[in-house]
Amino acid sequence: MRTYANMAAYGVLKNSLKPELCLDQGPEHDNTPILYLCHGMTPQNVYYTAAQQMFVGALSATLDDDDNKCLVDVNSKPRLLECSYAAAKRMKLYWLFTQGGSIQNRRSRRCLELVSSGSVEFGFQLVLQRCSGQRWSISNLLANHSAESWT
Repeated sequence: MRTYANMAAYGVLKNSLKPELCLDQGPEHDNTPILYLCHGMTPQNVYYTAAQQMFVGALSATLDDDDNKCLVDVNSKPRLLECSYAAAKRMKLYWLFTQGGSIQNRRSRRCLELVSSGSVEFGFQLVLQRCSGQRWSISNLLANHSAESWT
């Protein structure tokens, strides 16, 4: 059985702009995270690690099956890719996050934010852009990881 000792926070991830919407993995085949009404089921499970990776969706149960999906900045768009693949390709998969603060990619310096969009369900979509001060919160912080150690 695989263990995840480096988890700093987990649960649903919400933006203060639209707290009824949560980050969701979206359709499995699309690899594009979406915003969806909060329900707290597996597609909305978010895990932030002490290594500054953000996993979305179900976690792998064994070491042999390393298919965790990580939030990645791909050409200025948020994508969910297998973490092992993204790391091997040296993609932008490390994020600076503090509870009640922004989610900023360490390399691109872009922030994960919501923008109004009439073309998507619920009227808002996720983008990576210049940080505007949007605030995010995750439902559970683990005591053995302080917010100061995340950045």
